[in-house]
Amino acid sequence: MAKQRNIERPLAAKGSSATDHRIDAVARRQHLIVERGQLLGVGVTRDEIQSRLDRGRIRPVFRGVYVVGPMPPTRLGMWKAGTLAVSGSLLCGRRALEHHALIDVINGPVHVAATRRTRPQPGLIPHRAAIRDSWTTRKDGIPTVVPMLAVAQCAPTLGPTALRKALERAEIRRLLDVPLLEEILAAHPNLKHRRRLLAEIKPFRATTAATETNSSLEIRFLRAARSRGHRPATNVPIDRYEVDFYWPGASLIVETDGFEPHRSRTAFDRDRARWARLTSLGFPLIIVTDHRLNTDEDGLFAEIEAVLARAGVA
Repeated sequence: MAKQRNIERPLAAKGSSATDHRIDAVARRQHLIVERGQLLGVGVTRDEIQSRLDRGRIRPVFRGVYVVGPMPPTRLGMWKAGTLAVSGSLLCGRRALEHHALIDVINGPVHVAATRRTRPQPGLIPHRAAIRDSWTTRKDGIPTVVPMLAVAQCAPTLGPTALRKALERAEIRRLLDVPLLEEILAAHPNLKHRRRLLAEIKPFRATTAATETNSSLEIRFLRAARSRGHRPATNVPIDRYEVDFYWPGASLIVETDGFEPHRSRTAFDRDRARWARLTSLGFPLIIVTDHRLNTDEDGLFAEIEAVLARAGVA
């Protein structure tokens, strides 16, 4: 797979046809990946699709899914292609763990989960699974299962060291949610290696219960948002930062600011500089504290929904 490219740059050469520009408009939002139905939806005809396939302007990745341009798809492009090839699917299993940066990336087929049975194809393995909405998220524009579900899915195939390392990385990246993982395991009593996974999270359970960290604030905010029908993207790279929550349609950033007694003045100042930078770039920014989420949740989401409404986002 090719290295990640700038997905915002125009792909069509100057003087290209309106059709090529329509194709590029879709591709730039999806890691240079397009799906046949999307192209038909923006007015590209079947003959125009075939013509560009014949000329190598677009090239097949999976059935009905293409990469635009001469380069092979990036890793993110392959993952996006997999979720487009199986309608309504989510990146899952090892690929989801890799996407959340909880294990190292290795070459292999794309694994996706969907509610309907779908035939596999070279490089793509669909799994039939009913997944609760609260166990899904989007990262880099790719629908995926949440990190804790990915951990549960991979527990049978990860060795003890790799599993422990994935949980430690989740804790470092503020993605560890022990109550959610326990909820997932309770819903899958027949999961292979369930007991081993429960034993592995035991040390983290005590830490999670003992401290109200930034991580738990993020989890509580995300649960509150989902209970109100909001599905923000999480841990999104913007400029030189990774922001906690992002609504792409409104360019809205929400950052959590949890109280940590041991937090250094340098970290405090760094956060303020980061928020000032994001604001200067024109992003609407809302800061969520423990106190506000605990005492004014309705007012907080009224503020968020007002920003979304101004941007025309439902």
